[in-house]
Amino acid sequence: MNLKSKTNTILSEVLTRGVEQNEVRFIPPVAVESFYIYGAKYRLKWWIVIEKRVYIVSGVLLALLLIVVVLMAYGPREVHLTAADNGSTIELKEGQVVSITLEANPTTGYTWAVVEPLNEQVIRQVGEIEFKPESEAIGAGGVQIIGLEVVNAGQTTLKLVYHRPWETGVEPLKTFSIQVIAR
Repeated sequence: MNLKSKTNTILSEVLTRGVEQNEVRFIPPVAVESFYIYGAKYRLKWWIVIEKRVYIVSGVLLALLLIVVVLMAYGPREVHLTAADNGSTIELKEGQVVSITLEANPTTGYTWAVVEPLNEQVIRQVGEIEFKPESEAIGAGGVQIIGLEVVNAGQTTLKLVYHRPWETGVEPLKTFSIQVIAR
């Protein structure tokens, strides 16, 4: 038996034992590797032995990455609007959430409010209007955040007013309006 056939026999035995014991997995080569069996150096040119655990971990990571990509592509996205978007038209998809952030100072009595009637067949308010102060100082201004969600396809105008709720017959200090097209 020449050296080449002896090498093939030993290599075949190593590979077969590994497969039978379910310990290793084989893939096409990416580099030439050397290994020793019974003190003799052999070169593994066509196959590299890799443990199954690498495939399992790789498969799990690939599955998680795929889930993240799908959720980012098809999941509901939040659209952030500010005073700069006043008077604009926005196109949204059913299920999308809209967050409108506007400057406010409720300690002066002024607050943002959604002008009724809000077309709840197309868009509805989510939760209460939230105030986030810009500092811890008493009387500090900040921003009010209004959350809305698109519930159905349609078209509506969303109008907000910055006013003192108890004052009637008085023009609001500021207004914010957008045209919503929901698909």
